[in-house]
Formats: sequence, C-alpha cells, structure tokens
Amino acid sequence: MLGDDNPVTMRSAILLGLVTAALGEQQQARRLLEGAFARSRRTQGENHPETLRAASYLCLALGWWNEHQRARQLQGDTFARFRRVLGDDHPDTLTSASWLAANLRELGKYRQARALDQVTLDKRRQRLCNEHPDTLASVEDLAANHRALGEPGPDQRAARRASSSGAAFEVPPVLRSL
Repeated sequence: MLGDDNPVTMRSAILLGLVTAALGEQQQARRLLEGAFARSRRTQGENHPETLRAASYLCLALGWWNEHQRARQLQGDTFARFRRVLGDDHPDTLTSASWLAANLRELGKYRQARALDQVTLDKRRQRLCNEHPDTLASVEDLAANHRALGEPGPDQRAARRASSSGAAFEVPPVLRSL
C-alpha cells in the first residue's frame, strides 16, 4: 500500500480530481485537488515541482468554477515559484504562465494577459515548433487578447489554424499520458 502521502497517490488524486471536476462533481473534485495540494506542500515542500503542479491543477479547476480571483492569486504565486525552481523556459513554467494569463483574461486584465501570452508564445516557439499544440494554443490565447482589446492580431492565420485544430483547449499535461 502506498499511502496518502505517496507522490503516486497524490498524482492519482489530482487526476481523479480533474476528471471529477470535468464531470461536474465540484465538491468531490475540490476535496481531492485541495487535499493533494495540501499533502504535497506538507510532505515535499512549497517549492517542489510536484507541489507546484498540484497548485496549478487546483488553479485550473478554480477557473472552471469561476473562482478566477483566487485562481489568479494562487497561479501568480505558483508561476513565480516555477520560474525560480525550474527556470523561465521549462514547459511547466510556460503552462503555468498560460494558465495565469487565462485567469487574467477572465478578470478583464487583457493587457497583462496579452503581455504574458506574448512572452509564453515567444518561448514556446523557441523551445517547440510553430505547429506544436502548445504553441498553437498560445497563438489562439494571444489572438483572444487582441480581440478583447479591439486590436488586430499579428498572426491571424495561425490563430485560425489553432482554433480549427482544437488547440485552443489546452490539455493538462497530467492527462496527456493517458
């Protein structure tokens, strides 16, 4: 038996929490996600990559539940920690930046979201290729900011390509391995 504090158990709780949230079981999902985050903080520390991932997934769900202010606060802290622990160009840091920008967008802070999305897109283009799903999602995110601000987007064809490919929905990394 692995136990509640085992990293594999916590990752499983996060996965189950995300699936439960997608099924609309908010109360159960909240218990799973917040519990995994709290256990990871206690057993692995505030700055451990697994703790930061647990925080990011909790923020993702908070956004789904329209708790954007709480999600923005926690994701902002998580993004700063990812940058310190893993560096500015790490894929988890870039995902965290993307999710923080999404929360900023939901809060109507389009200029802040646009600036963060632009940096994220530039870094994804450097690390990944232009056609990578995460890069295309960043193109669509940036285009959404430009639309919200009433500005022409710099890469409208790529944004349309991202939108038509379904890349605008960013699959959480924990779900990609299924």
